[in-house]
Amino acid sequence: MLVVEDEPQIAAILEAYLKQEGHRVEKAADGRAALTLYRAAKPDLVLLDLMLPGLSGMEVLRAVRADGQTPVI
Repeated sequence: MLVVEDEPQIAAILEAYLKQEGHRVEKAADGRAALTLYRAAKPDLVLLDLMLPGLSGMEVLRAVRADGQTPVI
């Protein structure tokens, strides 16, 4: 699972809950890092913040959609 969130506290909370449920979690704090991690990790799900530094969440979403059918919330 890929969590894309630029607020460190929110990202840490999401990561903790997801790991508690047994998920492997990758985190990115900006759009460019998100795409790099997405391509490397091939996550089953992306939790995506829309307001990100660098590339916006919408730009990240377009790139993910162009690459495949990974679910994005």
